[in-house]
Amino acid sequence: MINISKTDQELLVILDKDSPDNYPALGSLLKILNSEYNPINNTHSINWKKSVYSLHKILFSLSRLCKRDKIDVSFDNQTKNLLENVESTSQTVESAIHAGLEIRNQRNDQSFEIELPSKFRRKLMPYQKPSVAQLYAVGNGANFSVPGSGKTTISLAIYSLMEQKKEVETIIVICPRAAFASWEDEYEKCFGVIPNTLRLRGENLGNNHEDVDLFLSSYAMMAKHIDAFVELLQKKKSLLILDESHNIKNGRKTNATAYSKNARDLAPYAKRRMILSGTPCPQAFEDLWSQFDFLWPNANIFGSFSHFSRYTKDHDDLGKFQQIVDGLSTRISKEQLNLPDPNPAKVIDVAMDPLQNRIYKSIESHAIEELQRETVSEHSRMSRYRGDKGGKIIRMLQAASNPALLTKEDNEFNLDQEVNDILTRTLIDEETSELIKNYAKQGHIPNKLMEVCKTAIDLTKSDEKVVIFTSFLHNIKMIENQLLKYNFDQSEVVTITGQIPKDDDDDIENNREKNIREFKNNPNRKILIATPPSCSESVSLHINNLGDTVCKHAIYFDRTFNAAQYIQSKDRIHRIGMKSDTKVTYHIFRSAYASENGNKALPCHIDDWVDGRLEEKERRMRTALGDHIRPFELNPEHVTMKDDEIKSDYADFLADLRKKGVIK
Repeated sequence: MINISKTDQELLVILDKDSPDNYPALGSLLKILNSEYNPINNTHSINWKKSVYSLHKILFSLSRLCKRDKIDVSFDNQTKNLLENVESTSQTVESAIHAGLEIRNQRNDQSFEIELPSKFRRKLMPYQKPSVAQLYAVGNGANFSVPGSGKTTISLAIYSLMEQKKEVETIIVICPRAAFASWEDEYEKCFGVIPNTLRLRGENLGNNHEDVDLFLSSYAMMAKHIDAFVELLQKKKSLLILDESHNIKNGRKTNATAYSKNARDLAPYAKRRMILSGTPCPQAFEDLWSQFDFLWPNANIFGSFSHFSRYTKDHDDLGKFQQIVDGLSTRISKEQLNLPDPNPAKVIDVAMDPLQNRIYKSIESHAIEELQRETVSEHSRMSRYRGDKGGKIIRMLQAASNPALLTKEDNEFNLDQEVNDILTRTLIDEETSELIKNYAKQGHIPNKLMEVCKTAIDLTKSDEKVVIFTSFLHNIKMIENQLLKYNFDQSEVVTITGQIPKDDDDDIENNREKNIREFKNNPNRKILIATPPSCSESVSLHINNLGDTVCKHAIYFDRTFNAAQYIQSKDRIHRIGMKSDTKVTYHIFRSAYASENGNKALPCHIDDWVDGRLEEKERRMRTALGDHIRPFELNPEHVTMKDDEIKSDYADFLADLRKKGVIK
């Protein structure tokens, strides 16, 4: 016989007079749980660290083991109530899934209506109404709609219903800091008042929060001050929202991210929970596990992570879990938005000048030779994107973009000194090294960079605003300088990079949030120069605060094979809210080999390959974003790509060269 009871800090497992050796499985579990044994009273104590999530898991595991091994066990009132709560949550999940599926089946009904509180002023689009109804009905749900479909508006509409019914009294949003301003703007549009917002920081978490309408926190802040968040959630009945919830996608026990673990620790303290992401499973179905575990903590709706991961990989599908996901999530596809189609992309091939042409061809030749050799070598090491193999591709991209980049330290792709040395030794011979030094020293400007600047200026002369994307920070400064040479006023240019502070909390004078608002609302700000990662999530550039069209032209000076960033950057100007007659245009510049004998300049191999690779990935991703959630081998983070994706990209590059007859 064993007795289980709970204190504020610990679970106590009190054994009878028999030795713990009589319960070998229980002994093993207690060891895994890092229990401390007191031989005087034959008691194991388990510190559950104030985590209801952990506490439920521990109790559930102990209860299940005792049932399985037919061990007599008694629970005190507190632990008994907690276990009953787990069982009732499981029953609630079944009801929620059923209710969600019923409403989901009506989502194509254009006459679908839902009555919102009078304080909610914004008019919902027809395709948004079923999503509001479904997620309100399930209580704890996921919105996996595509970027630009109004996930924030839908969330605030659901909050208004929950608040009216006194189910919650406040809303707490955990999201990238770039999304803070968007939540504040959307709140004002939805409720007609400027919200009393508290952007949570370490020093203000313990303040009196009586009059706060909207709490905003970054994922890093949540992870750093988990206890303070628990206290806040205990004080107020809250709707806790994870925006860009793929940030907690890691569910592996041995490698769980702090974001994933901490978010799931917080979950039981929230009255209601919601997750939002246009890319919920960027690499595999298993990415969904921790997100749904946050929504329904301890309900065990997918089983263990390992079971869910193994099942979905074996079936390459959600299979038996599909109905659970469909019932508890809503999805608005790109087709439902009825956005005007963008113009066909304008692809502009610009011949490299003779010096850049020589540099690029030399590096390309060495890189292809090395990639071929490594592919067939038994000792080839498949490195990460930041490693030597990925570095060869990066060096080719740099040479095609701007040879001056080859003289700079690579901060964008985290190539360490060892890798830089390898790349220099294997790709750049002595003659090419001199050419690169001369290119930078003599102040050469790539022809493509000059053409990009001319195109941007011509568009501004037609009263258009323009965003220019480049993957390399040094290019931004060179583009700014070139615009000056064309007598373009520096005050008309705005820049956004990962190195610029995020918001007023970091730097009140110069920050990304302020620069984005300036570009959107100040008519004198004509050109925005940005890196795709800095504008890949929660940023809108298409309309200003008055709903007027701001930007419908995006110029790509260069691109990498990171399709998630490319597609998300395109969606910054092609999204809900744009007028029906708006025609978005993407201008894609590629470096071409110097033309010979008057022949047409052909795009260099690396830019041509990236173009085709991105087109294929985008086609797959757009197909994936249908009614059912599908994973795709994309990751919106810049430097963390899986080995199998890298291997696929390199293999595709070499296959493309063989197809063209460049290599055998």
